[in-house]
Amino acid sequence: MAEASVIDTATSTEVASEDALVARGAGAPRRALAFLLERFPPAPQLILMAVLFVAATLMSGILLDEGLTGHLGDVQVLPAICGFVGSLLFIVRLRVYDDVKDADTDRVENPTRPIPRGLVSIRELDVTGLIILVVEGALIASVGRTTFILWAIAAAWSVLMRMEFFAPEWLDRHMATFAISHMVVMGLIYGALLAIGVDARGGSASAGDLLASPLVLGAMLAATSIGIGFEWGRKFERYFEQHGEHAWSAWLLWPSLGAIGFTLLARDSYPTWATMVLGVVAMATIVSHAFIMGQRSRPVAPAKAGAVPTGNLRGLVEALPGAAGLLVYLVLAAAGVVELVR
Repeated sequence: MAEASVIDTATSTEVASEDALVARGAGAPRRALAFLLERFPPAPQLILMAVLFVAATLMSGILLDEGLTGHLGDVQVLPAICGFVGSLLFIVRLRVYDDVKDADTDRVENPTRPIPRGLVSIRELDVTGLIILVVEGALIASVGRTTFILWAIAAAWSVLMRMEFFAPEWLDRHMATFAISHMVVMGLIYGALLAIGVDARGGSASAGDLLASPLVLGAMLAATSIGIGFEWGRKFERYFEQHGEHAWSAWLLWPSLGAIGFTLLARDSYPTWATMVLGVVAMATIVSHAFIMGQRSRPVAPAKAGAVPTGNLRGLVEALPGAAGLLVYLVLAAAGVVELVR
């Protein structure tokens, strides 16, 4: 309880400090920066992005033919750094878009978030997103042609997401389609990360070569599946409202498919220990999700659904898919580093 009180106090202080910017008439750049620091804490995001970046960029050199990707250890530092920062900015921009898209809902359900409480406006965040997009694109272009093409596909998809694919009301009525359409971007950015691994090593693989590879497509699909699992847990109430008990089955399915997919991809190219650990992670993903499903409230009648999870159970529903995905990427990153230094 004391720890929670400290956290609440720190959060309140942070919000009060940010709101003081508004009261003093601070300019849009300062308020946009305050928004990013609040909604995108640098330390954890840097760590998560580093794990994903290492896992994907080394994966292309392990899965694909060396003649196309270059030798695994021949990494050019500057293109790799530009690729990492550009990829991080891509994820930051998705956060900006996410808050803009959810602004109306947040005004009702999360009034303390930056847009509802007036720290920034939607227009200011759209300008922020555009600036990030330009800088991000310039960094990615410096990595190489293949990376830029795959990034451009992902960036175009992300802009369509910002526009809710020009069908926001329809997507609100079809939440499963919403989750899949929005998390395709995670597969696309994973493809761009694979391409960074190629270009940063001076490889010759073109965008067409990568997109025609069953291994690359399999990795992109597995990353998409993990992303859907994360999205499903994060907004479980909305999916449960439309799909009832079936929302639980999908919540178990998506992260499990992602973990199984990466395990199957790794079995022929990664060291045996890595494949075995991935298999354990996949099994743990299925078992842990099934166990939590067993704790849910049961429907009182066949035509009804149980109650939405609350308290600790709700926290686990949100945390488990993300934790499973992080473990998968950690194993892939660790195995890639071992192969790199071997």
